Amino acid sequence: MAAKLPLLLTLFLFAVALSGCRQADKPEKTPDTMKKTEQEKSQTLESAHFLCFSGTSPVGTEVWTLRENPDGSLENHVLSRLTLTRFGESVTAEVEMKETLAADGNLRAFVTDVRMGGVPMRYSGKRTVNGLEMDVSTFGKEQHLPLESPEENIPLYGGYAAEVHLLRNPPHPGEERISFYRLEATLSTWVYVERTCDAAERVTFPTNRTFPLYPVKIRSFLVKSGQKTLLQEETFWCDGVGKIWKKESPLMQMTSWRLTPEEIAEIQAEAIATPAGEFDFAQAMSVPLENGTAAVSNSVKEVYVVTGDGVSPADVFTSATFQRVEKVDDRTARITVFASDTVLPDVPQSVPTPEDSQAGNLIQSDAPRIRALAEKATGGEASLAAAKKLERFVYEFITDKNYARGFATAAEVAEHPSGDCTEHAVFLAALLRAIAIPARVAQGLVYVASSNTFVWHVWNEAYLDGRWIPLDGTLGQGVVRADHLRINAGDFGNTTLAATLLPTAGLIGKIQIRREVGP
Repeated sequence: MAAKLPLLLTLFLFAVALSGCRQADKPEKTPDTMKKTEQEKSQTLESAHFLCFSGTSPVGTEVWTLRENPDGSLENHVLSRLTLTRFGESVTAEVEMKETLAADGNLRAFVTDVRMGGVPMRYSGKRTVNGLEMDVSTFGKEQHLPLESPEENIPLYGGYAAEVHLLRNPPHPGEERISFYRLEATLSTWVYVERTCDAAERVTFPTNRTFPLYPVKIRSFLVKSGQKTLLQEETFWCDGVGKIWKKESPLMQMTSWRLTPEEIAEIQAEAIATPAGEFDFAQAMSVPLENGTAAVSNSVKEVYVVTGDGVSPADVFTSATFQRVEKVDDRTARITVFASDTVLPDVPQSVPTPEDSQAGNLIQSDAPRIRALAEKATGGEASLAAAKKLERFVYEFITDKNYARGFATAAEVAEHPSGDCTEHAVFLAALLRAIAIPARVAQGLVYVASSNTFVWHVWNEAYLDGRWIPLDGTLGQGVVRADHLRINAGDFGNTTLAATLLPTAGLIGKIQIRREVGP
């Protein structure tokens, strides 16, 4: 029941702000820029080391190298590594991206490996006339995903497009909005990017150096049926030749700074010697419950009033079989939640999609071991009773319950039964699909009595008798109580994962929850 790492670490390297501006401080080449020898200029276009902070604590690094080949093509290599604390336990994730680009930055081919404990997820592909031929490989599953170009005759860049684009097209204040498409491999989609630049301001580094730099705003959008949905906002602070020295985004409350390897080692050593208290990522996403009580965890009906700061809760939390969302105003929603064994009038239900029954890279329902386990637990029967048997089976099968595992797939859990709510959820979804019960993964918040807070959580929904029935293998109680606040649900496929998880990111630090009590 904890916050989970996003699938691409480059979405993490961001965070706090800086101010100050003097007209005379026009950014020029920084000392690092001027150290390049003639030989290095002809081979290495960029070599940068970033140290990522969460608050005042260093939590990860990113190393970026961009080289030019004799034929003018580019080789791009990025290695990001992040270690975060979740409820006192650490989890480490790593992304390694290798790209071959044309001289103008257009993507030719790529390989991206995501490691979050266990077997890496690999995304690879090559450009074609019509877009991209992409392959996704995880433990026990390989999928081929043709990815069409979002528009005809447009440049299509790689995952580090904003950074490469700045080097090829240095920023200047007042520039017209620049836009392009880049690949988000781990979401199996093209992302629309907009870039603007503001006037220079002085930026003070953790090493107390101060440089005048341009703040460049980077906004990335998911595009579907012509509609844009904001994915993330970042600010890059750049010098006059497009080199990035700081990255910032409100998404995960982090900041990354460009430093020398020696400076990074010194700061990391000092942090180990004099720990100032680790930033707990999961606790930062927790929401206190006003009027909370331990009885909520066993309640059959609860009414919650959710208030948003800059977000409309009624547009984020969704009605379902056992949840009713009522919009009070643009900032407030009244949400009534019932336990899953409550007899209620039927409400309109979405029908299962084909993906709700299919095997995927995270939910390998066609894996022989998963099929065998599902058959053994249920006898192959597709019923509510069988679904509840599987819910309990998952609870008992995963004996090592911890927050130290990154994001394991269902097939990995079947072989190594450990993890938190995401491992329970993808495993239960796979078992349900293996016996022909459509299943998806729901996400939202669950109440924790010991801390009187709601924390991020995922569970399942199974389609039975014309209704979506919630199941929670993490708790294994046979009934989902009124302590779950549902945001949405999805099949957890390669192309839909972002749309499922994105609404939660927009709620971090922006909602308050009050439990209604009697008159």
